[in-house]
Amino acid sequence: MLNYIQSSFTIKDLENLSGIKAHTLRIWEKRYELFSPVRDENNIRSYDLASLQKLFNVVFLLNQGMKISHIAEMPRHEISSTVKRYVLENEVESYAINNLKLAMLNFDSRLFSETYQLLIKEKPFKEILYSTFFPFLYQIGLLWQTGTLSPAHEHFISNLIKQKLLLNIEKLEFDISNENEVYVLFLPHKEIHEIGLLAVNFELKLLSKNTIYLGESIPVQDLVELANKAPNIHFISYFTIYPEDEILHDYLSDFQKSILKGRAHKLWIGGYKARFVSDFNLENVSSFENINELIKKISE
Repeated sequence: MLNYIQSSFTIKDLENLSGIKAHTLRIWEKRYELFSPVRDENNIRSYDLASLQKLFNVVFLLNQGMKISHIAEMPRHEISSTVKRYVLENEVESYAINNLKLAMLNFDSRLFSETYQLLIKEKPFKEILYSTFFPFLYQIGLLWQTGTLSPAHEHFISNLIKQKLLLNIEKLEFDISNENEVYVLFLPHKEIHEIGLLAVNFELKLLSKNTIYLGESIPVQDLVELANKAPNIHFISYFTIYPEDEILHDYLSDFQKSILKGRAHKLWIGGYKARFVSDFNLENVSSFENINELIKKISE
């Protein structure tokens, strides 16, 4: 049973979550009586979780080529059963992403688990990561900007995805291909957005690379000892919020002097702030836009 923590949504919330404009939703409501919102004393609409779930199903069927006039004539149970039929025919990604949204909004770990099990029956974890989890996380970023989500929503769903990444990384036992080539994965001090870094670790493990995973909030001085561990170390990080813009150059300069200078090591940076790295033109410090680009660069 869903845990109805968030049970009321504005029409703007529905627009943000579904991608359907509020104007269109009002037309559907008036013309087809697709939803039955509750109105307060100021005539402001509010919608329950069942309406949001129905809207997700309607959008899913629209994306399969069905007309809104036809969908509107279908009873709710028929809409749900038709969605399930499409899902069984491998049209699963958008359905799964909508389920992940519902799980996130209601802090429903059971729905997350059921959705993951549906996916893992059909495809390997790497494909789930790129075709479902990453597109979903991108949508979360957009929803965050609209104020639709709280920090608790983001932390809840992010931690569930992290658990699946950790589980699948743990399964990758292997013989290291080159002991002298080391990959140290870390996030800078105060940075906690870890999923991208975990995904890099997963990809490197698939390639039998020697990784040292340090995780979040690591000060530069804590990396100095590691600099002497091997002759060729790739330090890999994600700068999403930290270091702050005003100290980014100083941070990178300090890293270069403390860790890179006089050695063959390199620092690779992804995340939102990676776009500023090339402006500083620091030796052996590079940025990457996505994981595939990083893997290609370090393999050259």
